Amino acid sequence: MKHPAANPTPPAEKQGMQGIVRLRVVALLLIVLFVGVIALPPDLTLLMVVENGPVEMLSAIGLLGAAFWLFCRAGRDGSGQPIAAGFLVLLLGLRELDFHARFTIMGVFKTKYYLSPLVPAGEKIIVSVLMVMIIFIAIRYIVGNFRRFTLALRRRHPAALALLAAFGYGLLGKGLDSLATPLEPPIAWFSADPKLVLRTMEEFTELGVPLCILLAVWYTSSPDGMDEREKGSPEAEKTTGYSHTIDQGQRH
Repeated sequence: MKHPAANPTPPAEKQGMQGIVRLRVVALLLIVLFVGVIALPPDLTLLMVVENGPVEMLSAIGLLGAAFWLFCRAGRDGSGQPIAAGFLVLLLGLRELDFHARFTIMGVFKTKYYLSPLVPAGEKIIVSVLMVMIIFIAIRYIVGNFRRFTLALRRRHPAALALLAAFGYGLLGKGLDSLATPLEPPIAWFSADPKLVLRTMEEFTELGVPLCILLAVWYTSSPDGMDEREKGSPEAEKTTGYSHTIDQGQRH
């Protein structure tokens, strides 16, 4: 019988397991924060999760911090990927702050804005052009990096796992927002204010997005991640703006 040490865990598998453990820690942190805030008196809970409240500000700060971190990495990467990724994350941060509300009379992410006669035609044209440009950049970025991202996922690269988790938190948050009305009756069995519970759940779910993006950027900025990138193939070096370092554990 071989000693267990004779078959050490491959680096790629070890990193993948560490990434999953950290994502579980993030999920546990969000659950603890949710329970702690929902246990407060209703007035304090509402104060925490109200529009532009502390929780939403934390999400915005996390996204803006991740964008700044990516921009800082642009000087060490000639591919332009960190700049493109940073730009998209910056837009998410500005969206969280409702930055567009400073220049428009209603939300620009709903069809109503483009159909409403209350919106000036000039404003509609400018916003429409900007939205088309943003959508074009986002689609081009996603299409250009999708194959590399799926490869990183198959190899269980922790940065790719963190990005997948961020995407999942974003979808879940939007789902809670869209399905708030049908979800209220079952939650009313456990709470006198189901709307507040759903609002709190939504805000802390969305907080998972910047936490996971920051985790992904940290993975690719760590010494191990930078070392893998230097030793990897040119194809591996061009992975997503958040995850430049597709794991090279196969070389062992």
